[in-house]
Amino acid sequence: MFVLFFYFLSPLPTIVARRLTNSYDSSSSACIELCIFFTTGIVISAIGLPVVLAHTEVIAWGACALVISGNTVVFLTIFGYFKVFGNDDIEYNMW
Repeated sequence: MFVLFFYFLSPLPTIVARRLTNSYDSSSSACIELCIFFTTGIVISAIGLPVVLAHTEVIAWGACALVISGNTVVFLTIFGYFKVFGNDDIEYNMW
């Protein structure tokens, strides 16, 4: 259940960075780079937490594998959402 916090925290840096910067396409923006750094830290922590819990035998290794596979699905879904709906030139009425 602790991994749910990471699911809610992972899109927050990207949302804040998109609010503060004019364009998300600029690769030289320090705000975008900091956003990517924080998001990467959150994703790595979400993967590392079940591994640490399984290593200390708080949870079983099978449960760790299920959580990591669930993390992969959820984070790829979040990534896909930002790739599809992250552009400002997309028309939402076409959906």
